[in-house]
Amino acid sequence: MKGTLVGLGAVGIWCITTVLVAYVTTLPPLELIALTSLLGFITMTILQLCNGEDIASYWFQPLKYYVFWLGTAGLYTILIFTSYSLVPLFEANILNHTWPVLLIIFTAMLHNERVTAIQIFGGVLGFAGVVAVFMPTADVPLFGDFHFGHALAIGSASLWAAYSAFAKKVNYPIGFLAPVFLAFSLISFSLHAVFEPTVWPSNFQWGVIFMLGFTRVSYLMWDYGMKHGDVVFLASICYFLPLATSLLLAAFGFGPATPMIGIGAALIAGGCLIVNYENIKILLQRRAS
Repeated sequence: MKGTLVGLGAVGIWCITTVLVAYVTTLPPLELIALTSLLGFITMTILQLCNGEDIASYWFQPLKYYVFWLGTAGLYTILIFTSYSLVPLFEANILNHTWPVLLIIFTAMLHNERVTAIQIFGGVLGFAGVVAVFMPTADVPLFGDFHFGHALAIGSASLWAAYSAFAKKVNYPIGFLAPVFLAFSLISFSLHAVFEPTVWPSNFQWGVIFMLGFTRVSYLMWDYGMKHGDVVFLASICYFLPLATSLLLAAFGFGPATPMIGIGAALIAGGCLIVNYENIKILLQRRAS
């Protein structure tokens, strides 16, 4: 029970994170990533010291683990944060949450599994939601509002789906996330120095940045939940993330500009649920027994 609650805490943090990011999208994305990743490294290391963990062992991991994480989850973070700075956050968030649909495709390809008809239907529904976001209006044609930032959001969804599909094959300890976050922070700082101007955050934005840095602990919480909690239940809850984050953004004033964007969010959320029908069915059967 404790593991499941800790995992649920991670999901709750992920919902809040999107709203927090909405308040700092005026900052250069690489600068924001560098600061929050550094704070995430500090937070994780403090927790590891408090738990008496062997921190040194986390650092001496094979180079391929660093390359895997930085090339998938790290690049995902760069793409989605950049997308948030280029297009309305609500739209980028919707497109990013097509990853559960893409995950089914990648997992099937990786494990040579058969994709069922209901999964295909869910995938079609999810991508219909993407089309709905860019439905034509009186003066803008279909996909007339599609910009580079939207493409980055779709790319980030693909990367997170790939990371999720391959993560089980890369067996690094969860404590490894502390050093990899430091490496990611240093890389982001270097890229920021080359490609972006430095913008000094306001006092309020510093507060948000510190909170975002702390939310990196959610990675540790999720790992604990996966190891000690109800995995099927926690995975099923994640399929509601598109809807939950969309509702939160709308509640805080970052909601859809048109009804079709809201419909798109609902279609993508529905597609995520349908493609993962089997897991949800297992969960319901378990709860009923």
